[in-house]
Amino acid sequence: MALIEVINDSGSVLIDDNFSSYAIVTKGTASTSFLGANNQFDHYSAGMTQGCGVVVSCPDPGSGECFMAFRSTGNVAMKYQWRSGGTMFFFLSSNAPASVAYYIFAPANLVGGNGILQLFNAAGQKTFDSGLQYSRVTDFVQVYSPDPSVLPPPYMDGPGWPMPWATSRAYDSSRTYAVAQIEQQDFWDRDGRGASTATIANRVVGCRMSGSTAVFDYFLGRFGTDISLGDYDAAGSLGATFMVIDVTGY
Repeated sequence: MALIEVINDSGSVLIDDNFSSYAIVTKGTASTSFLGANNQFDHYSAGMTQGCGVVVSCPDPGSGECFMAFRSTGNVAMKYQWRSGGTMFFFLSSNAPASVAYYIFAPANLVGGNGILQLFNAAGQKTFDSGLQYSRVTDFVQVYSPDPSVLPPPYMDGPGWPMPWATSRAYDSSRTYAVAQIEQQDFWDRDGRGASTATIANRVVGCRMSGSTAVFDYFLGRFGTDISLGDYDAAGSLGATFMVIDVTGY
């Protein structure tokens, strides 16, 4: 049972001493750049020379997980994350060089803060601090993979999945938004018909911001050549899950 609650005029609970949320532990701007061949963070074959990326990091909070929200005018995907040696790492992928604003969130009780208003639960764990910048979840977007039995895969001389498959969401133009990619699916296609080498492509789902509209679409994360293992093949799926975060003023 909550001992303290702050409720708005619609009856929604804004603050509850039993609720715990995520707050910004660090933020900044990063730039993706061309990876080249044999990149240690995104390596599939020596012949894959196209594609961009960047690694962003923050201190590992230890007992909790972090997540990243990002925004860019170019197509960007958060491909994966890992932890090592007291640091959390996030790998951002793009097809072309892009500037990316990022916001990394961690459990609020691990972030610190020294706001004028602080709430603690019965266990003495801080659940709210007015000095922190919290994750304000605005929307949840599920980008579903196309049905390959209906739409022609791009590796079989088809046009690929059409652009209408992409989806977009428009938000309040007076606010600023970023997306947190909490699920990523890769799609691979290789075409080596009648040749000793094959073209190979890695497609990922990402997001780009156009004003206050978030556009979710797939793009070529990596592209190049590889040893031909046959006529053509493909594996994987194209889909992703995003949370949209209001980062106005952050």
